[in-house]
Amino acid sequence: MPAKRSYEQEFEKACDSAKRWAEQSGIFPSTNENGEARYRIQQGLQAACHGREDTAAVLIIQQSVLRRLEQLRLLAVIGLVLLAYIAVRLT
Repeated sequence: MPAKRSYEQEFEKACDSAKRWAEQSGIFPSTNENGEARYRIQQGLQAACHGREDTAAVLIIQQSVLRRLEQLRLLAVIGLVLLAYIAVRLT
């Protein structure tokens, strides 16, 4: 099995964090005798109040993506400077 890419690892980490926060908050449904998921009213209200965990997971992903884009930008600038130097030396 090929190794996961770093962005896949970050995505998985953020999803695990969101799931863990939901479990800790007690907003997962309980199953009844028919196997159906049932939510209590309090769970629905609590889930509405805990939307910040989902937002935090998205921000974790965005932060890592933006960090990588900044590194790529630096590499592009270095490459352009190097190409300009080579062009000057050849002329």
